[in-house]
Amino acid sequence: MRACAGPGSATAAAAAGTPPFTYLWDNTETTATATNLSQGIHTVTVTDANGCTATGTVSIQISGGGGVTIGDFVWHDMDQDGFQSPSEKGVPGITVKLTEAGQDSIFGTPDDILVATVLTDSTGKYGFACVAPGRYIVQFSGIPTGYEFTAKNVVNNTCKDSDANPNGSTAPIIITAGQSDNLCVDAGIHIICENVTKAGILCCNQTICEGETPNLLYGNPLFPPQGGSGKLEYLWMQLIQSNQGPPTWAPIPGATNSSYQPGPLFETAYFLRCVRRENCLNFLESNMLTITVKPAGTPGCPSFFSVFNATPMSNAAVKLEWRTLPEMTRYWYIAERSMDNQTWSSIGEIPGHENASEPNEYSLMDRMPGNGMNYYRVRRISPAGVVSMSDVREIMLDISRDESLAVYPNPVAQVLHIRNLIAYEADAQVQLFAANGVLLHTLKIPVGSLEHFAVPVADLLPGIYLVRIRFGDGQSKTLKVSKF
Repeated sequence: MRACAGPGSATAAAAAGTPPFTYLWDNTETTATATNLSQGIHTVTVTDANGCTATGTVSIQISGGGGVTIGDFVWHDMDQDGFQSPSEKGVPGITVKLTEAGQDSIFGTPDDILVATVLTDSTGKYGFACVAPGRYIVQFSGIPTGYEFTAKNVVNNTCKDSDANPNGSTAPIIITAGQSDNLCVDAGIHIICENVTKAGILCCNQTICEGETPNLLYGNPLFPPQGGSGKLEYLWMQLIQSNQGPPTWAPIPGATNSSYQPGPLFETAYFLRCVRRENCLNFLESNMLTITVKPAGTPGCPSFFSVFNATPMSNAAVKLEWRTLPEMTRYWYIAERSMDNQTWSSIGEIPGHENASEPNEYSLMDRMPGNGMNYYRVRRISPAGVVSMSDVREIMLDISRDESLAVYPNPVAQVLHIRNLIAYEADAQVQLFAANGVLLHTLKIPVGSLEHFAVPVADLLPGIYLVRIRFGDGQSKTLKVSKF
């Protein structure tokens, strides 16, 4: 009979045979009285002086109260993080022993006392009931070949971490009278990882023009990955700028070979390769490769335009038209004009179409060119702020007095701009009329000056309006403007 507060005991008595007798219990005790029997059926074999044997059985039952249950879980630590994740399954059939130190009070010596042995169930659970006060260790063994115990006490959660040392034994567990059950003695196991110690060196940095495809990125054969054992696994990474935050390294989908071939690049890019051994979680990083991308139009690189034209129009305006190659990203275009090819000013801005499958076409009207030589160019800005410049186009304008008044936009909705493109030899007067002849505005252009008027028209009714300029010699010119 075994009290719950401690191991049970039983005595074997030989009824016949020739003494002396020897005894062997199923828990390896060798005296007539076994004192360390757990709950359940136990057997004893008695052998007499003539070698005759007999076997008997005894049932050890729990009586009384008290005692503590020790146990809980052996699990497959798939991600090797030392934490029992809900998706990680238990490991059945693992041998678990509860051991008490012998008289020397030192674990791991020959006099250790094996208190009980159990196997984990189909869910990985185990337990030792009715453990008496004392010092114990729990020993896990019989894990599958190629596995090892996960690192112990990695997370700050006693009931969700692993408690086994690399040899499968826990630290001593103290059981005191009256304490609650200890169901937090766990062990995680995972496939053995012998990882690389050196990630190798990549080759080589490159410089290309915008839109070109760099050469293959690969490991330097003189400096391959080293250390560990097992198949090598690779993961290529690229430095990505997201929104306004700092750039971060992001894995390249599908880039899991020892080499990597990037596609066409439109701005400077950075790559590295990560490597690990099969069954290992952690990657080691290689050196970083830099692919420097020179903007289109810089020395040695072709223009980003396939077409760029500047065409004078009949109303003393200049129409700019350009066509780009397919655009893999969203650019911003700024058209600029200069009268001396040195000082430039913006005449309009256009967001890029970002059509990656075919050429992109753009146009913009300069309604305020200067009299004489006009220089035009287009500035392109990438999302990363990289600037590319087009070639310069030259347009010579000899603006007559009759074409010298620029009125735009036409049609107009909010503000009508009126500007003289050449200076006059005498004062001139500009008037805005309704279609019925009612005078709405009168403006004066002094002799020798270039004026720019912004006339608010939002309150005018939709319809046709007239802008008339009267020159100092009495001649006049009238332009029609539509209001919507």
